[in-house]
Amino acid sequence: MALPSSGQISFADLNVERGLSATTEADLATAGTDFAVSYATDGTDVLSMDEFYGLSYGGGSTVTLTVYMKDTATIKRHFILYAAVNAGPPVDVYNTNSGGLLTGTCTQKFTIDSGLAAGDTVTFSTSTTITMAGLTVNCPNVLGSNTTYTTVGLVTGANTVYLTVKSDTNV
Repeated sequence: MALPSSGQISFADLNVERGLSATTEADLATAGTDFAVSYATDGTDVLSMDEFYGLSYGGGSTVTLTVYMKDTATIKRHFILYAAVNAGPPVDVYNTNSGGLLTGTCTQKFTIDSGLAAGDTVTFSTSTTITMAGLTVNCPNVLGSNTTYTTVGLVTGANTVYLTVKSDTNV
């Protein structure tokens, strides 16, 4: 059942929608995260109760991110691809030493299927400072000198990102 679309919303309403006791101690930031309400944590976009109008709690909803990659380098080099969720610590998600060097063809390499929630952003970087670019449709040509790529807020369900690297460049 969704929260009311108008009128007053209480913390008890937020708790019950999340399957908790109405009297469970709650805070707005946690509720915002649970309902995937987008807001800035630096105080420039303050979270308020009216942002919950009509929302339903999707607890347990699956968020996945499938990654396609290609390497446009003439001489391909080994590197490790890292992913950092919401500016957290980077995690090794693909290693060309064990997964194989990338080819010049955009192919599916892996899927991140745990630890993600709607609204998350994922920043990709590498173990060496090589250029990369990313899009949500098709692998782009590497342009400029970007060495990271950050996704927009993920949505519930399947998300896809296409990354192109040029492993023979050191920026």
